[in-house]
Amino acid sequence: MRFRGLDLNLLVAFDALVEVRHVTRAAERLNLSQSAMSTILGRLRDSFKDPILILHGKTMVPTAYALRIQPAVRAILESVEHLMASAVTFDPALSQRTFRIGCSDYLATVVFAPFFRMLRDIAPGLRFEISAANDQLLEDLERGALDFIAFPEFNLSPNHPTELLFDEKFVIQGWRDNPLFDRPITIDDFNAAGHVSVKLGQRQPRSFAEIQLAHLGIERRVEVQVEAFSLVPLMLVESERIAIVHERMAHFYEQYLPLRSCDPPFALPPMREMVQFHSARADDQGLRWVLDCLRDFVTSPTIPDRD
Repeated sequence: MRFRGLDLNLLVAFDALVEVRHVTRAAERLNLSQSAMSTILGRLRDSFKDPILILHGKTMVPTAYALRIQPAVRAILESVEHLMASAVTFDPALSQRTFRIGCSDYLATVVFAPFFRMLRDIAPGLRFEISAANDQLLEDLERGALDFIAFPEFNLSPNHPTELLFDEKFVIQGWRDNPLFDRPITIDDFNAAGHVSVKLGQRQPRSFAEIQLAHLGIERRVEVQVEAFSLVPLMLVESERIAIVHERMAHFYEQYLPLRSCDPPFALPPMREMVQFHSARADDQGLRWVLDCLRDFVTSPTIPDRD
């Protein structure tokens, strides 16, 4: 198919070539011969009036122009993919669709990993890609690079639908042999202890718990700062440090590490963990099925059969 002189089939090859930066590997990805992909690269160069890939030593390097238009080409392809996915009846037992999700490592660990295992029997062909929480997730959702994101309510865009996934509470976690846990922890104990904290990014570096502590006027003595929630428990073992962590994550790691937890000596509001998807995908049957299953999963041990 051509649009204003451009063979739209070339966009698929362009995306593969710029991503893998290798003619043979791009050909393998698209089930083409190496010679066929070389011919396509030539057609791309003619169409765009740009080399697209340049040989530098033994490596193919995308041109500045190719890198500049790659996000737009990817967005076009993903829009077509989702258009086709929403145009047909979604059958989870037969679908080979890939769902792209943006979430924190906390949710990937305690929710999505077991959720994907649960789906294996009823939707064995589904594939999932997880993008770690970063400053670009909302932009990725806006341009269609993600099917949905799972984030605390205060981090979401006001422009697209949101749904509550679950409420999460917070606990204090520390090493099992930390003497601080031998008695009820007071606010003075909490303030005096060394802490592990999390910095998430540049635009919104503080987590929900960090923001709530600041609202309470609580200043901690931070000894270790990490960039992922899943690193916090590892920094507590064989130390007298403590941390404010999600209750679900605390329970998860206490199965494998010598840790224990307790309620904090002050009131922290629960965190509303939400899912958000682009408004253009409100009628996407496959996305709706996955989100319904996800919500069922976090509230019950099994996923019911669906029509």
